[in-house]
Amino acid sequence: SETHRMNEMITDMLDFSRIEAGKKQYSMEYGSLSVTIREIVESYTPYIQGRGFRLELEIDDTVPPLIFDKEAIRLIVTNLLHNGVKYSREEKYLHVRFYGDDANAILEITDHGIGIDKNELEKVFQPYYRVSGDYVKSVEGSGLGLYLVHHAVRAHNGTISVKSNPGKGSCFKISIPINWGKPGNLQEDKPNEKNPGYRG
Repeated sequence: SETHRMNEMITDMLDFSRIEAGKKQYSMEYGSLSVTIREIVESYTPYIQGRGFRLELEIDDTVPPLIFDKEAIRLIVTNLLHNGVKYSREEKYLHVRFYGDDANAILEITDHGIGIDKNELEKVFQPYYRVSGDYVKSVEGSGLGLYLVHHAVRAHNGTISVKSNPGKGSCFKISIPINWGKPGNLQEDKPNEKNPGYRG
């Protein structure tokens, strides 16, 4: 467990350094995001259940294929799940929902953890920021996880938001445009402030 924790922190620091240096790259491929998310969650399920959590998985397999970086999606999903585990106390519950609307693929990850005060919601995606509270201080972390998640989402021309109720839990919502990088349009999707580090 300690080795795994240290590896995660080292990986976060390396990714942060690449982002700051403008050298972080994403390898985008066309595929099924629903299949990828299901595989990631299922691989992470023993870790979650081993800590006494009830996990609900709701995947819509009819969401159209799109362009994405599989390792970036893994980073997003595992970071949010891991945070849900770390910052939950009595009520150990996680819900993963993936679905689509007319234009976007949408991922929601909900926990029943300690929650985040509304005054801190806009700050949680900043590097090294950790929310206040004695419980958070007792949990080890680099303070980089949500920053890396935010960067990965932006690399897909996506958005991320969070709704939270202190003492009752949080819901992180990620939306990725389905047609942002369709095959044949990749030349239009060059690196910019919305999709940093893009590499088709």
